[in-house]
Amino acid sequence: MGRSKVAIDTDDMIELLEAGLSKKEVAAALGVTAPTIDNRINDLRREESALLSYNKVHFLDLIRVKERVLANMTEDKMVAAPLGILANTYGIIAKQEQLLQGRPTEIHGLMGYLMHIEELDRKKKDEQSVEEDSGTPLLGTGAGQ
Repeated sequence: MGRSKVAIDTDDMIELLEAGLSKKEVAAALGVTAPTIDNRINDLRREESALLSYNKVHFLDLIRVKERVLANMTEDKMVAAPLGILANTYGIIAKQEQLLQGRPTEIHGLMGYLMHIEELDRKKKDEQSVEEDSGTPLLGTGAGQ
């Protein structure tokens, strides 16, 4: 059994190293030895490698799912499937790809605003459709709202 690890703030260590301090200077600033800094850097490299491997495996799994979907998708099935289901399936796969690649999945800016307005309009139409079917206004959707 080895000695327990000295507790150091990894974020502080990285910040000092990025600021251009040597490992010896970082060690002095954090009250540890230079070999401790080397050990922490090696630990971070191992963690990063494991995380990259994990992401690679999930990305390959996603590719396999896409291959199965495409292999089972015939022209007849595509014609028969509702467009919403096809679009939703594509969206789910695309979102997972973005997450695995570390890219944001939210849409910002003008496109995000337009999509938000479209969603509000769709909800309003759905509420109006329910009102027309039931003949009773829904709570919070009457005049003055």
